[in-house]
Amino acid sequence: MIGVRLDAERQVDPRSRSWAETVLRDQGMPPDELRAVLTTVDRELVRRHLELHLERLEERLVTQRRRVAAIERILADPEGGPT
Repeated sequence: MIGVRLDAERQVDPRSRSWAETVLRDQGMPPDELRAVLTTVDRELVRRHLELHLERLEERLVTQRRRVAAIERILADPEGGPT
């Protein structure tokens, strides 16, 4: 875990914070952004970083869906191949 004390203005339950850190790390949030969302008291900065992270996750999902569709075409119609 990133061991930085949060400002008193933004006290977060340690278990919730730990869970959030684990989820964001597992999702591939860049370390500098993860550190920012876990340590800042600026709620707008947290919101912007999470919005950016969500956009990246959505882009990855679109890419993965396209890959699965290509795999389906390959396996269902070996003559078709990827497009």
